[in-house]
Amino acid sequence: MFKYIRVQIVHPCRAKCVWCSTHRKNPTFQALHDNGEAEKFHDTYADIFEHFKPKEVFVSGGEPLLYPKIESWLHRVAESTETAIHIFTSYQFSRAVTDKIVKMDLPDKVILNHTPIYFEPDRWHKLTQGFPFQVYIDNVKRIAHLPVRK
Repeated sequence: MFKYIRVQIVHPCRAKCVWCSTHRKNPTFQALHDNGEAEKFHDTYADIFEHFKPKEVFVSGGEPLLYPKIESWLHRVAESTETAIHIFTSYQFSRAVTDKIVKMDLPDKVILNHTPIYFEPDRWHKLTQGFPFQVYIDNVKRIAHLPVRK
């Protein structure tokens, strides 16, 4: 058994945070998604978890919460994961995306993680290349009501 396994969801992240290199992978992730190859990655990851039964799984991206099948994929992963599934997210979504996220039925093992950048609006604007600070705060507040750990 592995203590932990870290994977990347092959789905583009729409955020362009200056400290993160994820957005540079977006063209590749989008191409894999468009030609159906991304699903092979996600299925392979789940097969690996089933085989190795990790204590914890760490999921980054791309943007995991934008992956259309994230809810069912997480339920599959939860069956093979002993204690926790850590999802790293930017919370930089539109209101429509947040509406979908708050309606998800996520496994109890899910822990939503993110790195607070700065709560000074000017620094926030610069570091996120313009993502509206208030939308971020509203998303964090709304998603905080999900019955998962944060």
